[in-house]
Amino acid sequence: LGLGCVALLENPIATDDSNYLGNGNRLLLDLFDTKVELVENLDNADDQLQALASRLRLSGKKPYLVPIGGSNALGALGYVQAGFELAEQIKQSGLSFAAVVLASGSAGTHSGLALALAEELPELPVIGVTVSRPEETQAPKVQRLAEQTVELLGESLPAAFKVQLWDEYFGPRYGEPNAGTLAAIRLVASHEGLLLDPVYTGKAMAGLLDGIGRQRFEDGPIVFLHTGGAPALFAYQGVFSAA
Repeated sequence: LGLGCVALLENPIATDDSNYLGNGNRLLLDLFDTKVELVENLDNADDQLQALASRLRLSGKKPYLVPIGGSNALGALGYVQAGFELAEQIKQSGLSFAAVVLASGSAGTHSGLALALAEELPELPVIGVTVSRPEETQAPKVQRLAEQTVELLGESLPAAFKVQLWDEYFGPRYGEPNAGTLAAIRLVASHEGLLLDPVYTGKAMAGLLDGIGRQRFEDGPIVFLHTGGAPALFAYQGVFSAA
């Protein structure tokens, strides 16, 4: 398409580790010829993106804004479709699943998937394991985005729609894995050959494994939604070496 890309990046764990700052997703951005602007934090990301867009317009550009995680109503539609596909696969399996578990961050994946499954499989719990904030602040984000998504579709929320969150696993903060996250990543890699990342899927898997150990699920198989992120592993080599 010939489109340029400018990305706003923060350093959420305030590290000066050169591997973290130059490897993983940052290396991919450089390979994709993305212009990176480093900011102190992204606490007001929407305003920061608008300010960047204003600067780009002054230089003659026509920017299209993509929010953090692509998490707006249009972005969430992708996971509405994914939810319909997953529901069809579950129905065809003939099995009675106990839950779907996924990482819940900027809320687009969670809200879109939960909307579709509430419509197609209303008895199936969709559990978001938070990666950056407690339930009391994450739940409104998921709820609000779900409402915006159905509004875009000209529909209303399914009667069975419910925001379910586990927030015991995101500490100490976004982007910084704890011992449980690192253990989950090592376990799944060594036993299943499956690569998780320290920011999202590793924390979600830590929640799933702990939930099994604490018998938080009903009987039946569990769907773990793997949202990718393996390149981030290479930015955390020092963390794994020190653990």
